[in-house]
Amino acid sequence: MPALAKEKEPVEKKVKTFDLTNQVLDLLGTPPNLYKVESKHLFGNWYRVNVRVKNTSNNLVTVTKIPHSYFLQTDNQGKLVQGDEIVKVYG
Repeated sequence: MPALAKEKEPVEKKVKTFDLTNQVLDLLGTPPNLYKVESKHLFGNWYRVNVRVKNTSNNLVTVTKIPHSYFLQTDNQGKLVQGDEIVKVYG
């Protein structure tokens, strides 16, 4: 039997998570050794945003850690409205 095709995430949500990533970095600042920022849609207008940085102690493999993780809500236009407080730490 053929495998079921996985439904693609709507373009609207991809644009919203990209905008959300930028908003988080604007508020937090850019951490040294930034690896990536992951935005995951959970339900409704709620998202989990994880900021990953590279651990510089190991050169053989890329090891990352998550020093900042946020549970955030956006309005229908993708702007932050509530959730975990984001404090400017970098820059």
